[in-house]
Amino acid sequence: FECAVLFAALASVAAMIIINGLPKINPPVIDPALTSHKFALFVPEDDNGFEVSKLEQHMRSLGAVDVRRTEF
Repeated sequence: FECAVLFAALASVAAMIIINGLPKINPPVIDPALTSHKFALFVPEDDNGFEVSKLEQHMRSLGAVDVRRTEF
């Protein structure tokens, strides 16, 4: 019984690792300038009411240092 529980637990951990696709060998790079002291916000273009100019203006009014559009 104890071996069955052990193997079930190990199989569950292995299945979660495989299903989640871990570890990611080559994760996608959004912007090479992002580092441990910078962060980014992702806003999808297919969102309702999305307008680039309004979004950039809003981010700058909140104090954004840099606003960029990237292809992802």
